[in-house]
Amino acid sequence: MSELNVMKKKDHRGKLENIFIVLIFLVATVIMIVPFLETQRILATSDWAFHASRVEQIYDNLRQGKLFTYIATTTFQHTGVGSFLFYPTLFFYPWAILRFYFNPIVSFYIWYGIVTFFTYMIGYLCMLSYSKNKMRSLSFAFIYALAPYRLYLGGFVFGEFIAATFIPLVFLGLYEIVWRDSKKWYILSIGMSLLVYSHILSVLLMVELLVVVVGILLIAKKISFLQLKALAFSALLTVLLSLPIIIPFVTDFIGHDIFSAYKGIGILINGTTLIQDSFANTSGTSIGIVLLATVVVGWHATIKGTLERYSYWLGIVLMIIATSVFPWDMFSESFIATVQLPWRYLSYSAFFLAVVASHILARSCKSWNTRTAFVVFSLILAAVGLLGYFGSVSGTTAKIKKYDQNMALKLLIPIIQFKKYLNRHS
Repeated sequence: MSELNVMKKKDHRGKLENIFIVLIFLVATVIMIVPFLETQRILATSDWAFHASRVEQIYDNLRQGKLFTYIATTTFQHTGVGSFLFYPTLFFYPWAILRFYFNPIVSFYIWYGIVTFFTYMIGYLCMLSYSKNKMRSLSFAFIYALAPYRLYLGGFVFGEFIAATFIPLVFLGLYEIVWRDSKKWYILSIGMSLLVYSHILSVLLMVELLVVVVGILLIAKKISFLQLKALAFSALLTVLLSLPIIIPFVTDFIGHDIFSAYKGIGILINGTTLIQDSFANTSGTSIGIVLLATVVVGWHATIKGTLERYSYWLGIVLMIIATSVFPWDMFSESFIATVQLPWRYLSYSAFFLAVVASHILARSCKSWNTRTAFVVFSLILAAVGLLGYFGSVSGTTAKIKKYDQNMALKLLIPIIQFKKYLNRHS
């Protein structure tokens, strides 16, 4: 009877800890978006208007009872743009649904918060499945979700921003197949399928990485026939789950004289810029100061032959590939030039370095093994992470605060007058 009571108490404590962790992530997300919600302003740069127009078209169609959107009829200047056929839109539907209840600005920030919350949760659960350590899992979730490059993506590169949410799930699936239980090959399929419904280019980058990792394992004879079979099953299931994206591509893109985005390397960042921006912890093409510190100390803090040591090297290699240090001129006509912007590899570099950083942090706080210590650790981690977050996005907040409404209205007057002229003479 006493043993049963002990088990019940442990189960109860476990449930309380889980609730506490969810609340930590939820409160952290709210704290992140509330200051921006209060401004009722958005820094709409680069691709922001493109994606917002797509969301508005989905919203317009939903209002008319049309579930699926194929071309733009009320946005994009009524030009019938068909990007909806070849650019995944599934994860934009929550944003569009929010438009039924909130104005465009509030809808966007709530959607941003939803994506961020799920990034916290998926990162936490994936690391928990891998390490069985709640302290490490919490550390990984905050370090990964608040990585400056992911924050940069959340400003306007929404396909990659969504895809970053599912990167941990993909690598958990690969880990299960190769190192733990190949019967769980479906996890890799789920992760890859979610990437397909997020951002096609992220899928290509992920496939590159998976091919390289599996290739190395084959050369080192670290993978069995059974595991290769599990990988094949996972690939097949991924294709089946992704058919709603694949079929339109085959039927309406191939052989129809439709051109994809420019193939080739566009803008490169140099290694010095990456290090300087990372040291400043600014939101942008950087890995941030925490992961930069991980690069410096990670070699000494990981044990040779462990997955953490391999993660350390992968993180560094991908960080180098993301810059002009890598000889991109030699590969300008190759398949990998499809990446266009090499700094896209920073999402994957940040993931691997966050794995190492969480390992270092959890090992350093190993003596904090009481429930009270865990709560204190969680609160400190959240506070430090959010301070770093507001430091990273300070450039964005400064631009929003400097917004001159009177000047904006003066600039809009000629546009409004021109539209009135067109309406009178149309």
